[in-house]
Amino acid sequence: MNWFDVTALAVLAVSAGFAFFKGFIREIASLAGLILASILAFRFYRNGAELLLPWIKTSNLRNISSFFIIFLTVILLSAIISYLLKRVFDSAGLSFYDRFLGLLFGILRGVVIVYVFVIVLQGFGMAGKTLNESRSYHIVSRTMGTILSFVPSTDKGTSSQAPGEKKS
Repeated sequence: MNWFDVTALAVLAVSAGFAFFKGFIREIASLAGLILASILAFRFYRNGAELLLPWIKTSNLRNISSFFIIFLTVILLSAIISYLLKRVFDSAGLSFYDRFLGLLFGILRGVVIVYVFVIVLQGFGMAGKTLNESRSYHIVSRTMGTILSFVPSTDKGTSSQAPGEKKS
């Protein structure tokens, strides 16, 4: 095992551990809240900036302030909803299932993080000797093409081949 293997295992363990203790409901609510907060903040920051005109005169500062106010408000609301849903699950005696599904979610998230890390390393030409000597890198690089084949292409000229992967 080398540094990549240790890093990949650490990412998987930390992600799985946090998700187990947080639970599936809170993990999904956090993810949904983050996505929704981003969408709403990007969509409505200009409207919010107009409301801030009496207090903030600089356009860029108004836009940034509006974006973060919307973003943080949605995150706060999703955290409250997440907390309430968690209480409902706990009172219904479903906390074991919530934690178990959270663990699975955490493992999946960890795997995605490791794959993104590999894509970045390959994309910047950093998949050298250390990675080739890694046990987990070979598993990831062998399955990369299969995983990427499920990602829809936005350009007809692109392939589902991973960066740095040799053509068959």
